[in-house]
Amino acid sequence: MYALRILAHSSLAGPPARQEMSAMTRIYAVALLIFALCVAVPAVAAPRAEEQAMPQAIAPGATNPEFMGMVVRDPFYEFNTNPAFPNQPNQAAQDTMGRLLANIGVRWVRLEFIADPDGHVNFGKYDYFIGTVAPRYGLKVLGLLTTNSIITFKDGGYYPYRLNLDPPTLTHPTFGGGLNQYMIDWLSEALRVAEHYNGSNSAAGRVHAFEIFNEMNRLFGDGTNLPTGIDYAGLNPVYVARIHTKFYRICKNTDNSQPSVICPADTQIILGGLHPKGTSNRRSSSKVAETFAYTDEQYLKVMYDNAFTEFKNYAQNLQPWNGTYPLEGVGFHPYPEEITPRTQGIYNDIDVKIAPRLNQLRAVLAAKNDQGKPFWITEIGYNIAFYKNRGPYAPSVQADFMREVYTSLAARGDVANVFWFKYEDFPPADGPDAQMWGIVRIPFAAGPCEGGVCYAPDGTPQLYRPAYLAYRELAGLPITRTYVPVAMR
Repeated sequence: MYALRILAHSSLAGPPARQEMSAMTRIYAVALLIFALCVAVPAVAAPRAEEQAMPQAIAPGATNPEFMGMVVRDPFYEFNTNPAFPNQPNQAAQDTMGRLLANIGVRWVRLEFIADPDGHVNFGKYDYFIGTVAPRYGLKVLGLLTTNSIITFKDGGYYPYRLNLDPPTLTHPTFGGGLNQYMIDWLSEALRVAEHYNGSNSAAGRVHAFEIFNEMNRLFGDGTNLPTGIDYAGLNPVYVARIHTKFYRICKNTDNSQPSVICPADTQIILGGLHPKGTSNRRSSSKVAETFAYTDEQYLKVMYDNAFTEFKNYAQNLQPWNGTYPLEGVGFHPYPEEITPRTQGIYNDIDVKIAPRLNQLRAVLAAKNDQGKPFWITEIGYNIAFYKNRGPYAPSVQADFMREVYTSLAARGDVANVFWFKYEDFPPADGPDAQMWGIVRIPFAAGPCEGGVCYAPDGTPQLYRPAYLAYRELAGLPITRTYVPVAMR
């Protein structure tokens, strides 16, 4: 019998990650030690260490490194946060994050482009991470273009409401017809971002894929507190499909209508991550039963039935599109708790909840003869502070859930990658609404930084959860567990 002495060791270059023991881990280690001391060990047993490398059979990243994604701390929030870099990106924090991500085998990172109050993305906040950190550590960037990527509030109201409310009667010289002002403003800013990060400027770097909107089918919540004229709590799928299609057409210059191609040919454009719970109808309060204008499948179907099919028909004789739809993947966020409230153990979530829902979406794609499009799971995670998850075992259950997600989804064959949500915890730090999603915890406290919270200036975590090393294991990188004998007393 051997007592656990060292949990794991990283053999990559750079300082090894310090593994903090969770409460569950401490309990387990103590119990194991007590048990070992109660077992007779031959007096002649010589003290020696044994090292066991983790098996690679459960490592989807070993055969497909592109499968390994992570939602990271957005560079937007790490600008002017370190006195060593005044009015600049916090290079120390971003370097730390890049190094630790590479250490566990992350290949894709997802970050959100967030506009400053003037309604434009400040490239100075993003260039260092995308142009320097990402290539240094071999990270590909999935750029999320959302309602936050342009001005959020306009004329005293929440601007995205105007997408649904204003009739699409406008025509733009570049974007074409069927638009309202929100569509024009969004496309203008999104394409400006795409052009800046097309790889032509090495200092700015390259965004390898763009995700168009985020949980747009549930953007306005659960159907309560909607303004006059908004009948359901999501962006209009007809208009979302139109925006997506116009972005695709212009970014890739499919019809040669633009002076030059904005995006390199291998830039992947992904349908924004659909929320699995669906689009709620308007309701007076949360006490009124929730009904749905669209399920996630219905929302996807409407997008295909409209602008996506229009593009396919128009592209019948265009090379290399030849009648394809205007997307390279379908984003989805299959949080089990959002599909149905958890009533069974964590290990039932994949087969009982996530797999059937993916199959339903796959059926929609098959009906549109687009069954070859892969899913991009651009968010899935586990908040150890969620009231159903709390307890000393929560950090290890989070790691178990991660293993189950990555191995099960990799086995499907129709999932391009999985982006774990998230690299770091974020506010609030504690209480019933604590957000402990991270594989690491970086110290943070209220302060004058963007969002009202400042993180440790150098970005060094105070805590590495078991999921940190579980991710490295899933990426197919060496994990060595070291055991030492316990002498009989």
